[in-house]
Amino acid sequence: MTLTPEQRERRRESDRKWRAANPEYYRQRYAANREKAQEYARNWRAAHPEKSRENSRKYREANPEKVKGRILRWRADHPDRVKAHKHKLHDKERFNGYRQSVLNANQGVCVNCGGKAILVHHIDGRGRDHPAPNHDPKNLVPMCNSCHAKHHKAIQDAHS
Repeated sequence: MTLTPEQRERRRESDRKWRAANPEYYRQRYAANREKAQEYARNWRAAHPEKSRENSRKYREANPEKVKGRILRWRADHPDRVKAHKHKLHDKERFNGYRQSVLNANQGVCVNCGGKAILVHHIDGRGRDHPAPNHDPKNLVPMCNSCHAKHHKAIQDAHS
């Protein structure tokens, strides 16, 4: 039996009303067949990527508070992954992704004092504030916070 679009919509609306009036039925049914339902959903999303994106967009627009709450809960439950992601973005934005490799190449040791290096310094001074920054790995050296500050203070004093 083939349904017209109007009939399908009426049936969907009727189903929605029934589910709203009987939420416990679907909770129990879903709990009993959770893996099966999740697999079905994964397969549907894989087969209908455009519709899936559109449905996700509509949900985010209709439920911004729920989405925000879910994001905040995920971040609270996964602080290590959040921190790693922030570092990854920071490295990519500031040093074309070379920051960690520069720190690792020198075992995390400051090139000036041998202390723990947590910063990456641009040898030629063409860092993020320069109109044409030079993020070549050969131009980056690991430094501790105090040596980096002293270096830039000396440069600033020399220009004054």
